[in-house]
Amino acid sequence: PVSATVGDLPTEASVLAGAVVRIAATGVDYVKLGLFRTHAIQAVLTELAPLARSHRLIAVLFADLAPCLPVLPDLADAGFAGVMLDTARKGGKTLLDHAEPELLRGFIEQARDLDLLCGLAGSLARAQIPDLLPLGADYLGFRGALCERGRSSKLSRSALESIRCALSAADSPRRPGWETGLGEARP
Repeated sequence: PVSATVGDLPTEASVLAGAVVRIAATGVDYVKLGLFRTHAIQAVLTELAPLARSHRLIAVLFADLAPCLPVLPDLADAGFAGVMLDTARKGGKTLLDHAEPELLRGFIEQARDLDLLCGLAGSLARAQIPDLLPLGADYLGFRGALCERGRSSKLSRSALESIRCALSAADSPRRPGWETGLGEARP
């Protein structure tokens, strides 16, 4: 599956809706949109709900911006396909610096209970794979770890292979039917 993000946009319904339509028109399987603000977001979700019925939307919440995790049922009610926990600031700290494993586990369990795909990202590194896979997310997002010199450089074949090998070698429980792919565990 291919996903694309709408970019770093303000959490305003009209702005996000227009971006979702533009990105969905490219034919990607999933459209990811960052929700930099999750408190009092109901009006935004109400406007995005019709788009969620025709496009598979993934809400991206940011662990370093203190997201309101009780918003997950609202995302499911609006028809979102999934939710992802990431980091907004890429200053050398990773998702695990902002969220304890128990919080991540609860986030994943709640998403699963709501039938939402669930992903984790946020400056993830190869060395974190053994800690992350047992949490049971549907996918892990790697960007900088897959590039030659950080997140804004080109992809590195050797980095991709390193992540693939680490995913394959990690001994963790997986839901039935999971496969390990390039930088992600997917259903």
